[in-house]
Amino acid sequence: MRIENKLTASCCTMLLLSASIASRAEAETSRCGSEDSAHAIRYAGLGSLPSRDKALPFGAALLPMPQSGERVVAFHPDGKELFFTRLAAPGPQIMRSEFRDGSWQAPELASFSNIGINTEPSISPDGRRLYFVSTRPPSLGTDIWRTDRTDSGWSTPVRLSDAINSSGNEWHPQVSANGDLYFAADDRKGYGDADLYVAKFEREGYRPAENLGDSINTAAAEWDAYVDPAEKFMLFKSNRAGGYGGMDMYISHHERTGWSKAANLGPAINTADDEDSGEITPDKCFVIFARRPNATAPWSLFWVNADALP
Repeated sequence: MRIENKLTASCCTMLLLSASIASRAEAETSRCGSEDSAHAIRYAGLGSLPSRDKALPFGAALLPMPQSGERVVAFHPDGKELFFTRLAAPGPQIMRSEFRDGSWQAPELASFSNIGINTEPSISPDGRRLYFVSTRPPSLGTDIWRTDRTDSGWSTPVRLSDAINSSGNEWHPQVSANGDLYFAADDRKGYGDADLYVAKFEREGYRPAENLGDSINTAAAEWDAYVDPAEKFMLFKSNRAGGYGGMDMYISHHERTGWSKAANLGPAINTADDEDSGEITPDKCFVIFARRPNATAPWSLFWVNADALP
């Protein structure tokens, strides 16, 4: 009888624990996209909220142009603006949608996306600056530019210094909370076709960019880093061997001795298709990334619950 009582108590404990875990998971899901904060990001109209187990299409109603392709989504931390890259002729441009009157409005060309090719928007954690890639003069290839948020919108863009930009190509800027700028570049005699770099920010400006080393970079190509605002981890894409498809998403954690050896994000995100440009929403709820079945197909946006990250 004592054994039966103990077994019954143990089973009850396990059931209560399972219910508690499920309840916490449900509460976390309800927090994401809730309407209880003036600064919460509203996800209504952007697609079904995904779980951690399966990525779902993102923004189908907002982005009804699958023939063009979209990638690289950036939410403003206040939840009132959303930017993304649209890959349409005659060249990629940055689009902007505003959350107004209870819904996301139809995307329009961003005010600063008006000269040359403009792509890969990224907003600083404090929401004051937006970084992007452009071919506008005096860029020698694709350079990194910055625009500041003002009371009337976004300021005239400024090219970043030669500590970051070069005669080659720079891509996908991402700034941490302390101002350090992460980006990808080619033509720098790195480890492979393209490597990831960081330019440390100091009071006088940026120090010359440094290669992130062989725990991140390989003889293949690494691009498009998302860096946690506190620089605890980063996501990036690579076409290195051993993945699920032609391009996969990877993660590296910042440890006491530097960045850890990068690990594949696994089948919740990576597939036999190409995966690209993972960004985490400012509320840390979701990972938004692009996917395409082959190199000639357009990119489509997907999202998955951030709990899918290892």
